[in-house]
Amino acid sequence: MSFKRKIITGMAAVLLAASPAILPSSNVQVVEAAKKNKLTLLRDAYFYNKNGQRVKISKASGVPDMHRNEQGYWYAASYDKITYTGKTRKLKGHTYYQLDKTTFLRDSDIATVNGKSLQQGKLLLNHQAAVYNKNGQRKNIKSLAKNILVKYAGKVQPKTAKQKYYLVSGDTSNVGTETKTALATKKIKGKEYYSLGRNRYLRADNVGYIDGLKQFYDGPVYVTLAANATTENLDMSDKTRKLKKGQKIKVGLKIYDKEDDDDEVSEYYRLYNYPKEYITAYSCAKPRPDLEPINSADVFLYGVIPTKETPVYTIDGKKDAGKTAFKPGKRINVDSLMYIWVPDEQKAELFYHVLNLDEPADNKAISDTEFVKTSDVKFVTYTKLTPLNTATEAQDDIAVAAPDDKLELTTLINKKIEIPQGSGTLRDNYEVALVLAQSANDSKTATLAQVKLASWQLKNCEARLAEFASVTSKK
Repeated sequence: MSFKRKIITGMAAVLLAASPAILPSSNVQVVEAAKKNKLTLLRDAYFYNKNGQRVKISKASGVPDMHRNEQGYWYAASYDKITYTGKTRKLKGHTYYQLDKTTFLRDSDIATVNGKSLQQGKLLLNHQAAVYNKNGQRKNIKSLAKNILVKYAGKVQPKTAKQKYYLVSGDTSNVGTETKTALATKKIKGKEYYSLGRNRYLRADNVGYIDGLKQFYDGPVYVTLAANATTENLDMSDKTRKLKKGQKIKVGLKIYDKEDDDDEVSEYYRLYNYPKEYITAYSCAKPRPDLEPINSADVFLYGVIPTKETPVYTIDGKKDAGKTAFKPGKRINVDSLMYIWVPDEQKAELFYHVLNLDEPADNKAISDTEFVKTSDVKFVTYTKLTPLNTATEAQDDIAVAAPDDKLELTTLINKKIEIPQGSGTLRDNYEVALVLAQSANDSKTATLAQVKLASWQLKNCEARLAEFASVTSKK
């Protein structure tokens, strides 16, 4: 299934000191220890020989599964649990963990050793990094190599709105429920730096991980095209732009899309100045820093998180006594934003219309009466909703709809539309919307608000079916 189609229906440290004498040494030291001898990996890990050189081997002791990249190098996958001999080897600023007589794993790829974090309190560099003083002047210290671990000064704390560099932990598969933290930076001559203590600083964009958590940037960023590329336009039009190798493109969002029947994950960047257009991540050189990849469902489905026990309202602005209130912290998927007149408060308030979802992904079954107040929830997804009406219109729409007010709805109900083969839930949504629309049309007490919502739902379902048909016809 294509990206377009789917979106329609995630221990050793180098401690610097003021003297160059404490820089990573090339001396070799072998250390032996014998306990549990268990490793967990931070990321996919390649294999090394006793000299710290990456090797092409197809088998290593203690590794349950072996994988190979396009260049022929075998590696252990990040989810593997590894057994090692208990012996380590220190070489050029790294600690290597011995798997057998000839094979080692490097500390920069290891999360824990016998349950103890190897990464806690440390920065893992993603690029060669010079060391600076508080004025942005380079210290008389040799630059640190890529993939070196180095202790930082300070404390990781909850991210503030102003902090650009951040970490993500917790339930990263459900946007809005994860935890975002950050290590304080110091701005020097317009650049962000992390402190190592003793008047020593590293540029933040040279850091890939902190405490074993991947670092991201609260965009936008620029990516450089590694090859010629053509954008994909998600409004299904043929308007795209051709981009050339070497061209720098401003992007504001990174999306990943996983096929239901495959482990393969596809990633895309959204053009900042053209928010309906995307380019594939593999066509770009990886930026430093990178954006946090977001599940495509969290971009094209709208979601809110209740901040407290949140009652369900009807379109009449009254609490629905027959519906259980939403618990705080659990995501709710929504599809529209509208003003509803609340009689108890004698004013119009903004509400989200709730999707009747059992699962928060591709099942988009609509509901007719479930609404939550915007003041009770936090909007957590990445494409903003625009209100379908105004506060003044909401007050007017409490009136019972006259026959003339239902003319558009009647036309929509009687309209014959093509249902594309394989449209699944989109087809079901349209059929449910048709039933609800017919009910509002037949009712002598339906309000203008009910009629307008029914019309919007029909038009929205019809548009999504048309988009689906447009994509599948191009295959």
